[in-house]
Order: sequence, then structure tokens, then C-alpha cells
Amino acid sequence: MAKIIVGMSGGVDSSVAAALLEEQGHDVEGIFMKNWSLDTLQSLTDCPWEQDQADAQVVCERLGIPFRSINFEQEYKERVVNYFIREYEAGRTPNPDVMCNKEIKFRVFLDKAREFGAEGIATGHYARLIDGQLKRGLDNYKDQSYFLYALNDDQLSQVYFPVGELEKPLVREKAAALGLPTASKKDSQGICFIGHLDLKKFLIEQIGAKPGRTYLLPPYVENQSFAERVKRALVVGEHRGSVFYTVGERAGEAIDNGVLRSYTNEPDTRPVYVVATEASNNKLYVSLDRDDPHLSATSIVLESWQTTGGASDWSVVSTIDTLAKSGHITAQARYQQKPIAVKGISQQGDRIVIETAPLWAVAPGQSLVLYEGDRVWGGGIICSTEHTI
Repeated sequence: MAKIIVGMSGGVDSSVAAALLEEQGHDVEGIFMKNWSLDTLQSLTDCPWEQDQADAQVVCERLGIPFRSINFEQEYKERVVNYFIREYEAGRTPNPDVMCNKEIKFRVFLDKAREFGAEGIATGHYARLIDGQLKRGLDNYKDQSYFLYALNDDQLSQVYFPVGELEKPLVREKAAALGLPTASKKDSQGICFIGHLDLKKFLIEQIGAKPGRTYLLPPYVENQSFAERVKRALVVGEHRGSVFYTVGERAGEAIDNGVLRSYTNEPDTRPVYVVATEASNNKLYVSLDRDDPHLSATSIVLESWQTTGGASDWSVVSTIDTLAKSGHITAQARYQQKPIAVKGISQQGDRIVIETAPLWAVAPGQSLVLYEGDRVWGGGIICSTEHTI
């Protein structure tokens, strides 16, 4: 059996992951990764790292396995938080959890585990590895394979996902049967290792507010281009900076409700949705229609293409395209988003173009991940869509 070090988050999933590996006869140790703290974020988050660390330690004691706490705050700030801020400054919507997995959990942590003599690491992710291929977790609702698409072959060859074959209720039952204090602990939410973060407040503190105008797009007319609608857009409020918003979110705080009602001639204020942000001149465009056609994309350009379990392997593109044309490939641009059919995939220089059925609220900076059934083929970072300004 192997020596495996488990990334202990202080939650029920990693607790049960450690327990399952121990039951299988592996030599198991637990490490808590301290990547961010209130000392750094001040009052912007409710990340209870001290409680999480204490819970992780108690779990290890109950299981009779060694426990360590390692500080990775510097690496996390340099590789995840700084990336996060740079992307928002550029008017893009990054996914810090993807970068956290790629650079911290499965790189920095993996390297440290090797130093301690580990033959592999394990986490509480709901994902599966079958014959070296990354696949969705058995629990469709908890599946976290979307966040893991950027892992290479070296990383996947040394990783275990013990709870990937279980559904969440069974994980909690297992923890309760073992008397683990995390059995009924609520699932963590928010950004990887940070928790609930007042995102706009954090970004304004880091980047600085830059007030600008919010424009209401006129109702869509068939075959009308986005540029044509922009020409007829009306000012309906002021925002604190277009880079703080993303496609598809509600933008009520950037709207003057009195002005909006005067345009709609309605007594009540209707929700508005961000259709596009224009970082170059700090403009925010919104629509009253959640199903606005310009809120969906059918042609998506990716940069930083990554074949899951490989490098930027262009030879895979034609294989995926053949599968897509046979109706076997789907895509999702957000965690837990309903997968959308992919019609084709092609290479243009160092970028990949994905043709899909309409995909709602696609924003540059997000990760788009491709699947064949449960199998993760790869993904990349969205750099543009057919509706990008």
C-alpha cells in the first residue's frame, strides 16, 4: 500500500477521504493548507481558517493518523490572488478555483507531499479517475471535475479522489458512523480557501473605484447587431467600475430606478442583467430581458488550451471535433451549469474555436470545459465570443 497525504480542509469530504484510504490499508497522513487568513483579508471575508484547522486536527486524531499544518500564504497570493486581481483589472472574469487547483493543491501541495515521502496525495473532490482519465463525480450535483480540467498527466498520476464514487449523503453517513466532528458541518462556499468574500469591496480596495455610466440596451430586434443596439442605448445610472461586473449578473446597484421606470413606463422596477462590459472606456451595458439573445454565445474562442492529463496537445482537437460532430461532446462555462451541446471545434493559430448551442452568460476569463459523457477532455480560458465588444 502507498503512503498518501490527504489535503485536510476541515470539512466532511476530506475527512471521509482520509478515513476511506486508511480503511484500504494505506499509510495516511493529513495536512491542513493555510493559504489565506483574516490578517491578510481583514474584515472582507468570514473564512474560519482557525476552526477549519482545529476540525482537521481532531479528525486526524480520531482516525489515528499524523497531522501537520503548512503555510502556503505567499504562494497562494502570488499564484492565485494576484492572477485574480490582474484578470479583473483587464475586465475579465477569472475562475480562481481552477487556478488554485492547478497551482496550489496539485502543484505546491503535491511537491511538499513528495518532500515528506508521499507516493500520492488525496483530496475530498467529487471527481473520479478511471484508467487515468478524469471523469465526473458519481454525485452529479456535487461533481467538481470542472475545476480540475487543467491538471496534467503527472499530477493526475499521483492523485486520489476517494469520495468521487459516493453521493454526498453517504459521505455524511460515513463520517457520522466514525464519530467525526465534521459529519454535519456545512459545506464551504465562496472562493477556494477564502470563503465568503465581499467581492466588489475587495476588488475596489485592490483596484480602486472608477465610476462610469450604465447603459440600457433597447429591446432586441431580429438580426440586429450588438453595435446597432449600443448606438440606441440610454443612460440609466452609474456604476463603480465596469471591471467589477460580469455577464449575466444583476446590476441593480448600477441603476437609477427612477430613470429606469421613466423609460419603461412601469410602476415597479424590473431586474436588469449585464450583457457586456467595456473596460476600455468603462461602460456597462444592461438589458431588461434575461433571455436577451446577446446574452448567449454560439461561437467561443479559447486561449491557454489544456488537454486534461496532457499538455497543450493540438492533436486531440481533431478527435474532439469528430466526436462533437457525432453529438458526443458537451461544454460548460460555469460550475454546475447545464452542459450544452458542442457542434464543432477547430484550431486557429494558438487558439481553439468552439461552436456550440446557445450558451448563456459567457464571459472572457471564465473556463470552458469539454466533456464526452462523464469524461473530461480538456478546456481553456474564454478570450472572446461572437458578442464581445
